[in-house]
Amino acid sequence: MKLDRVIPVILIAGNRVVKTIRFKKRRYIGDALNTAALFSELSAQELIILDIDARSSGRVIDKDLVKNLAEELRMPFTVGGGISSDLEIKELLAAGAERVVLGLHSKDDFDKIKLMTRKFGSSSIAVIINVRYSFWKKYLVHSLHKGGKIDVELSDCIEMLEKAGVGEIIIHANHRDGLQVGFDEDLLRILPDVNVPVVLMGGCGSLKHIKSAKKVRTISGYASGSTFIYKNGGILINYPNKEWIEQLRKNL
Repeated sequence: MKLDRVIPVILIAGNRVVKTIRFKKRRYIGDALNTAALFSELSAQELIILDIDARSSGRVIDKDLVKNLAEELRMPFTVGGGISSDLEIKELLAAGAERVVLGLHSKDDFDKIKLMTRKFGSSSIAVIINVRYSFWKKYLVHSLHKGGKIDVELSDCIEMLEKAGVGEIIIHANHRDGLQVGFDEDLLRILPDVNVPVVLMGGCGSLKHIKSAKKVRTISGYASGSTFIYKNGGILINYPNKEWIEQLRKNL
């Protein structure tokens, strides 16, 4: 289960790639399909593509974009953004996505997620937990779109998703979004051990940050946008070679 996956994340608004800082400041990067195709050419292992405006705009990540991605890319990819119904999941999987990402917006979502994993299979469903660090040194699960805390402890939330049968849990440290200061290693330390792949994202800005997080704790995957979109202060799509990833897996 612990595969040391190194995963580029592409945040989009419609079909445009954007980079954000705590989801407030935005920078336009380029076209979503072209950006994803560059990662494919660089032999990235996989991609996560999230439409951050979909839910607030009352829509779902573009199905036609997903079809075009499936035709263009040579690796599996996961998509998310505004997905809430069985039909939407069915259409996105049929369009070529390996997995869809569902969000948590209330405690009622756990039952809905359980039904979806039963219908489509665990391998098709991932759930993203948006986490924010409070002044009381406590990690709070919250909804980006409702802007409020979900009344459930982080560890309980992870364990409930495991029981719901999800195929992957993405922990997003929102308080570090776009800062490029490194993963929240304290958050890594407190994650409960579960029998489901866990991916951490939020804050990573370099390959050194991935190695540092790996020393703290090995999880299934380390995801980042900035690390693979910026280089030397400019926009340059990049991805480490196979030798670097093998070194990571060997704890070198």
